[in-house]
Amino acid sequence: MSKQKSSLIENLAHDLKSPIYSQINALNLLLGDKSFNVTNTQRELLSDLLASNMYMKDMVLNILLGFRLKCENFNLDIVPHNFHQTLNSVIKSIKHVNNSHKISVISDTDYICAEYDDTQIKRVLSNLLTNACKHSTLNSEIKIVCEQNMGDLVVKIINDGHIDFEQTDDIFKPYKTNAKTEALCGSGLGLYISKQIIEHHGGQINALNNGSEVCVTFKIPIISKRI
Repeated sequence: MSKQKSSLIENLAHDLKSPIYSQINALNLLLGDKSFNVTNTQRELLSDLLASNMYMKDMVLNILLGFRLKCENFNLDIVPHNFHQTLNSVIKSIKHVNNSHKISVISDTDYICAEYDDTQIKRVLSNLLTNACKHSTLNSEIKIVCEQNMGDLVVKIINDGHIDFEQTDDIFKPYKTNAKTEALCGSGLGLYISKQIIEHHGGQINALNNGSEVCVTFKIPIISKRI
């Protein structure tokens, strides 16, 4: 990618992110201020506005990251992390703007140490959980299964629903969406970017359509093989 394009993307990132982050911070401040007297209806509207801004933030970050992943000099900051801390941070963020689903974690341990880029794996988890919330029944359960297997960290995200595409690999292509209504359509880059990030870590990701459930599984080496 040329320096001019890279510079344009960086400037675009700043121009788009700044007002969105300002609105998110202001809304969080208002919603967290107990002395700020608002009706339940007004509070609900503020919460909806916060959710919309968080959605826009994620969409902008996905679009920008989609460009950056194509750069030859895209680097990951791979260091050891406790995966459960990473996961819990993302779940807390998701629940802050979407409390319409129960998210449960299934794991035989509360400590899995693996080497990865924390920011980018959080992006993957956020994309996958947001996608699961969009395409599952309201108030249904979204299960996250975490395990260690043959030197890999394996994560499964399971929700009720059905993938319409004949080939489940299609959902990981850019600008593909499984949204049934226009209101659910996003940039079409979330799953594509997730796949690129996982592959940059030397891992794999796939989706299985099993009757009334959809299971997206990704795995990355516990000890990074990147040089």
